[in-house]
Amino acid sequence: IVHGVVECYFLMPPDLPKDSNMEATIITRSIDVASELMPAGTCLPHSWSNAADNTAREAKNQHQAQYSAWQVATDKFEGLENGFLKTGHSHNEVDQRFSSANTCLKSAPTLEDPYDAKEWLEAHMKPVLGRALHVEVLESIMDFRMWLAPLNILMGGLTATHNALDTCHSWRFVQRKVLGHILGYDED
Repeated sequence: IVHGVVECYFLMPPDLPKDSNMEATIITRSIDVASELMPAGTCLPHSWSNAADNTAREAKNQHQAQYSAWQVATDKFEGLENGFLKTGHSHNEVDQRFSSANTCLKSAPTLEDPYDAKEWLEAHMKPVLGRALHVEVLESIMDFRMWLAPLNILMGGLTATHNALDTCHSWRFVQRKVLGHILGYDED
C-alpha cells in the first residue's frame, strides 16, 4: 500500500524465491508505480516508511538494510524507516487488504495461473480510500543482493541471535543533512 496513491498486488509463480530480493523488487516496483500515478506537479515524499513482518528471511536482514541505505545515499529519499512489528502485533491495514484479496480470489470459479488471478482481481477487487489498483504478475525478481554485495556493508544488531534475543524493531536511515537539521549541526 502506498497510502493515498495505490494498492499494489504482485502475483508470482511458486518457484520464485520469497526472499530479500523479492522484498526489494516489490518495494522498488511499488515506488515506480506510485510515481507513475502521482498527479502532475507532485512527487513522492522526502521520507519513506516501510512496514514488514518480523522475519529475517525477507526483510529483516543485511540485504534489506543495504537496500534501504542505498535508497537514502542515492537521494531517492532523505530518510527511510523500516518497521518490523513483533509477532502477533502485525495486524494492520495490509492484513485487511490481503483478507479482501483472498475473499475476492476465493469467489472465482477457476483460476489456473497467476494471469487468471490478475484478471480476476482487476475485475473484482475494489481498492479503498480513493487509491488506485495495480495488479502485476512478476515472472522474475531482481538480484539486489549481488548488486549491493560490492559495498561490503555489514550492520550488527539487526536480528535476534542465540546470544542476544532482543532485537531492534525499527531501523531508520537518514541523510547527514537531515540529521544535522534535527540535531542542530551542519552537514560536517
